[in-house]
Amino acid sequence: MKVTIKPIKNINYLSDRTTTLDRVRKCGLWLDYASKKLQDDKEVVLAAVQNNAGALKYASKRLQDDEEIVREALKKDVYMMKYASERIQKDENILKDIPKYVFADFQKYMFARTQKEIHFRRLSKIHVCSSAERKE
Repeated sequence: MKVTIKPIKNINYLSDRTTTLDRVRKCGLWLDYASKKLQDDKEVVLAAVQNNAGALKYASKRLQDDEEIVREALKKDVYMMKYASERIQKDENILKDIPKYVFADFQKYMFARTQKEIHFRRLSKIHVCSSAERKE
């Protein structure tokens, strides 16, 4: 018996703007399954990129050349520059802002790391106390 699996791109809701907008707000990478028309819709792509910078990969060429959308992606992940248009990759105004985006990423990383260390210290104190109580 031969089983045929149809590609997910045939699902009707992927061309429905309202449903797609709702989906990409929850998971930006759903943009990959949107119709070409919606991948060229600035509001849909902006919502997707705000959720997940990697959605820039699935935006239309026209929107990969849109400064607002690319800047939004770069705020989340500077490595998404590889999906921006060639013109944007050479744009001095955008390039000069990259260190600012990198610094913001570094600050987020350090904050998360500090919070994690504080949490582990609290857990280790609880563990030490409960171990000492068991020995008595």
